[in-house]
Amino acid sequence: MNEPRTGCAFPMGRDLYGFYPPNTAGPAIIESPAVLEAVLAETPEAGVFVEIGTWGGATAAWIADRRPGMTVLSVDRFASVLCRLLWIVNRRANMQLFTGDSATFYSVARQGFAAAVFVDGDHTEEGVLADLRGAERIVRPGGTIMAHDYRQPGIPGVALAVDRFCSETDWHIVRQVASMVVLRKGVQR
Repeated sequence: MNEPRTGCAFPMGRDLYGFYPPNTAGPAIIESPAVLEAVLAETPEAGVFVEIGTWGGATAAWIADRRPGMTVLSVDRFASVLCRLLWIVNRRANMQLFTGDSATFYSVARQGFAAAVFVDGDHTEEGVLADLRGAERIVRPGGTIMAHDYRQPGIPGVALAVDRFCSETDWHIVRQVASMVVLRKGVQR
């Protein structure tokens, strides 16, 4: 049975049960463990990792467990109480939460404070583009921006925004694993 696209339901076209990382409550809404491994490979040992759109915090918890020297900062306005409760259950000592939309977060975030930003929130073209522009401002020089759901069937806004962002800036896609792309400034494949 498919859940509706509201609240904590999975996006259309995804396995209803998702991928359950070890030692987390609830699934990570990603297509495979390879995506988590790729995110981890792009995440330094220390600094701040910002996740825009955390759903229930399983991805954040998985990263936090593997990068204990990293502060994992989740940004989400939480579509439902269930999602917020899952994040609380998944919370680790090195995790922090900003409850609100990404525009508000970017308006108060310090320039250049993040080592890596994982964009997986609003999947519209304008929403993703705004998140990428905000991520560009807060990521430190040499840092990484990752975007999830690039060229994912039924979610055209992500690819449109990433491609537009790359054409308007000095950021380029340097790696793709499933529907997750890694962007770096000034570096091309």
